Amino acid sequence: MSMQIFQKMGSYAALVHTNALLHREAVDTVCREVTSRFPQSEAAPLKVLDLACGGEPLSVAAALARLSPAQFEYTGVDLCADQVQKARGFRFPANVVRAEVLQGSAWVLGPVLPKGEQYDIVFCGLNTHHGTPEENYFLATELRRVLRAGGVFINHDVFRSPEYPHYERKPDTGRNGESFAAVPSELLGSVSIPDLKVDELNPCDPSHKNFRDLLVPRFEAALREKGLFPEDVAKLVDHVSQRDFPLSYDEMARIYSAVGFSSAPFRYDDSSAEPLRDVYSVFVAWLAA
Repeated sequence: MSMQIFQKMGSYAALVHTNALLHREAVDTVCREVTSRFPQSEAAPLKVLDLACGGEPLSVAAALARLSPAQFEYTGVDLCADQVQKARGFRFPANVVRAEVLQGSAWVLGPVLPKGEQYDIVFCGLNTHHGTPEENYFLATELRRVLRAGGVFINHDVFRSPEYPHYERKPDTGRNGESFAAVPSELLGSVSIPDLKVDELNPCDPSHKNFRDLLVPRFEAALREKGLFPEDVAKLVDHVSQRDFPLSYDEMARIYSAVGFSSAPFRYDDSSAEPLRDVYSVFVAWLAA
C-alpha cells in the first residue's frame, strides 16, 4: 500500500496542495537560497537535479517559475516507471529551457546520471527520511560528487525532534515483502562510514520516547483537518507508520559535515500557521565556491 501514494491517481498531489507538510514554505526557501547564491547576471542556465521527483514536481516548478528571468536546466530522477512517464509530460515554466526525467535510484546516482555531470542545485522532497543514517551518509557522498563548487542541496523533509531517539529501520523488509533498503548493502560496505553518533531507540528503556507516537496522530489529525478523503488519509498514515525513519537536524548536519558540506536548518515555527511546522521543514547544505 505504501507505494500507491506515489503512483498514478494517488493522493500525493492532493497532499501537496493542502500545504500540510509545508510545501509552500519549502518553495520560499528554494527561492531565497537560489537568489542569494546565484546572481542573475550569470549567463548560463543553472542546472537543477530533483531527486525522487515524482510524477508532478510541483514544488520545484513553482520555485523555478518565481525565479524568472533566471533560466534553468532540469533533471528529475525517480525510481517508479509510472512516475517517470508522468513527469516526462509535466509542463514546466517557460524559464526551464531543458527538462529530462531519468528512471533510477535517487540514492545511488552513478548508474543514473551521465558520467561527470554536475549540478548547481539539488532538491529532494520528502525522501531522505526513508533511509538509515548510513544510507544518508552514502547519499551525501554522492551529492559531494555531483554538486559543483558553490552548489547547494535543499532537502524538504520531516526531521525528528531531538528529545526522541532515532528508531532503527529493521527488519529490512515490509509486511508485503517490499524491501526498505535505499542503498544495496554491498555499496554501503564499499564506503568508509564514520561514527555518526545517532542515539538509537531502545524499546526496553522506559526513558526512551518513540517519535512516531508524537508524529502519527498529529499527522493524521492535520490531514483530516485539511479535508483529504478518508481513504487518502489512511494510505498516507500507513506510509508514515511503516516507512518514516527521520533523522534530527543535528544528525543530518553531522553527516553532511563529515563529507565536506556546510549546513543550516530552516525551521518555520514562527513563520507558519501549519500544525506540523515544528517537524516538517528544510535542511540546506552547500559546498564552498
